[in-house]
Amino acid sequence: PGPLRCRLLQVGDNDTYLVLAPGQEPGGAERRHVLRVYRHKKRTAREIGGEVDILALMSRSGIAVAPAIPRRDGAHLTELRAPEGIRHAVLFAFAGGELTGFDMTPAQSHRYGQLVARLHAVGDAAAGEFQRHQMDLSFLLDAPLERLSDCFPHRLEALTSLRSLAIHLRRALVSMPRGRPEYGLCHGDLHKRNVLFDERDEPAILDWDCAGYGWRAYDLAVLLWSTALQGLGTTLWDAYLRGYQEHRPLTAQELVAIPYFVAARHVWVMGVEVGHVLDGTWGAGRINDRWLDRHLVTLGRWSKEQCGFALEPGR
Repeated sequence: PGPLRCRLLQVGDNDTYLVLAPGQEPGGAERRHVLRVYRHKKRTAREIGGEVDILALMSRSGIAVAPAIPRRDGAHLTELRAPEGIRHAVLFAFAGGELTGFDMTPAQSHRYGQLVARLHAVGDAAAGEFQRHQMDLSFLLDAPLERLSDCFPHRLEALTSLRSLAIHLRRALVSMPRGRPEYGLCHGDLHKRNVLFDERDEPAILDWDCAGYGWRAYDLAVLLWSTALQGLGTTLWDAYLRGYQEHRPLTAQELVAIPYFVAARHVWVMGVEVGHVLDGTWGAGRINDRWLDRHLVTLGRWSKEQCGFALEPGR
């Protein structure tokens, strides 16, 4: 029953809205839902359907997520005719809890790691594969570098440095296993702001838009990227990794690979942000030479200290 209220929460890779509906009882609390409107051409209908199916699997398996809510006809996707073309919308349940972000505690991070290990185990036990992308080295390195080349044709030295780093990372990662449990279903974006904690500090994992198949060491490295690389040290990472390994100890090869995956993650994020400009989602003003120089400094410091490769900034 109406009236419904809708409020834009975030414009990012997609548009996310809070949808409020009256309570089921007169005077009852409003019911909350989240509506995501996917960017035009970012995902196919089958890929979005794959995300919906993954969420259903996780919810059935006891992983705290916000599953999709079906329409009255049983479908989950709604086509919207936008000026740029067809966009798809999906309604999700509302996941309660606190977004701790930079204020996450080691105890919370430890529980986060435990839940991620369970998530990976659920993925390994699933029958068949979902319609999602592969987070391989082409995805993490080649495609982002192509976008950066298109956006910064005047920064040849910087691009050469990034390509040299990509070669170094590829040599370190190319021998990583492509079978379970080292490679399989991943969330793809497990940073510090994609998890909520309830009053008992139990975590719920948000935003499965990046879910696909990749190395679990990469999936784990995303939290290290979002903490140590952003000035938070390794306290949260240490607790997170300890929690994960209580359920699945990593191999020596996986542990060695994690710093290299952090660098690859940073290259990928640079490519994502440039891609937003190239496809018109963002204005071009924010992606400029200062943006590139700032990322080169961050990436150069990490690659030198953790990967044994000195990245020349290049002007």
